[in-house]
Amino acid sequence: GRGVAATLLLELERRVLDRGLRAVRLEVREDNEGAIRLYQRAGYHPFGRYENYYQDGMSALRYEKALRAFNTESGPR
Repeated sequence: GRGVAATLLLELERRVLDRGLRAVRLEVREDNEGAIRLYQRAGYHPFGRYENYYQDGMSALRYEKALRAFNTESGPR
């Protein structure tokens, strides 16, 4: 609840752009509601799912975000 995950996500996006890449994809446990909310607020969109992705059989949701430009005030868009 202190914004650490959001800060790390923003840094990841900055590094992706620095490498000349324009998109980020990630997987998240289907039951990780907090992370899913964070990714959706940050502009990530679901595009797929991996069944039985985790050792306990939980599925993973796949998210992606296209990074078009970097705004120094709000980060990548």
